[in-house]
Amino acid sequence: MRKGRYILRVLVTLSLAFKYSRSEDPCADLDPDGCRANPHLCRDPLLAEVTCPVTCRTGCALVPTTTLTAVPIHPASGVVGGHVMGHSTLVTDTLVHFNDSGAWNHGRITGIRMQCGQYLLAMLIQYNDVWAPKHGFWTDNCATNTSWTPFYYFGKDEWIQHAELTGSWYTSSVTFTTNKRRLETCGVPEAGAEFREGGRLEYVFGVFGCYFDSLQLHWSSYVSL
Repeated sequence: MRKGRYILRVLVTLSLAFKYSRSEDPCADLDPDGCRANPHLCRDPLLAEVTCPVTCRTGCALVPTTTLTAVPIHPASGVVGGHVMGHSTLVTDTLVHFNDSGAWNHGRITGIRMQCGQYLLAMLIQYNDVWAPKHGFWTDNCATNTSWTPFYYFGKDEWIQHAELTGSWYTSSVTFTTNKRRLETCGVPEAGAEFREGGRLEYVFGVFGCYFDSLQLHWSSYVSL
């Protein structure tokens, strides 16, 4: 099984080299019909990125359109962004940009739930007792063997105080700790690509397709730990 997977990845790498040697759009699916007929390809990050970037909505950093700048809509609030996790902050037709600063609107995070798998897959965040739209994991074809954390709710005297994040190409894992408790880790930690930051988590910002191509946490009283 491992040998077959290795051979498949070699073939994909060769096809990638051939694809980028041509003058056609490097962000098009290699075989659009084949990608639509084989949605399981989206479960493998390499295959999704190389063979079916449009169908799997993983994005393609070779076709920049608009570069995101994480500027809060409340510049006088003292809220700043932490580490930018992931490989791309570019907006393309195959990626979804989100910015929860409007949902936050000088309120607070009152609940959170996350979907977990090989990576941090999705986040549901409640601001001022109202759930914002789900971010991440745009289709169930992206991955198998996923699970959701419990719903975590925060009273007026509890807030997310710091985060431990890992990841390079995508956001691999996140572990939140409040001023009262440590929440369960979501995703599989990636060694050698670890960041710790804290303060008081206010809202999130980023870009996603199947996974989080970019994720940035915004904090008041920010500190890099």
